[in-house]
Amino acid sequence: MADQSQAVSWRVTGQMQTTRPSPSGEFVDGWLITFTTAAGNTGTVFVPSSQYTPDQVRAAIAAQARVMDEISAMTG
Repeated sequence: MADQSQAVSWRVTGQMQTTRPSPSGEFVDGWLITFTTAAGNTGTVFVPSSQYTPDQVRAAIAAQARVMDEISAMTG
């Protein structure tokens, strides 16, 4: 199980079935999932229908949310 001190807080705010082109030019059916992080960042991830499971969605959002919150906390 993941270390909870490294956890990123986020909440799914919407999901929409859609189609996206793959790098090879084929169209892939999937889901565009919108989320908001505890830091107030809003993002989306695309998950192909073949990978549309709670675990896959959770992993995709967690990875994106972590990067978004790290970047928004940057200072110079």
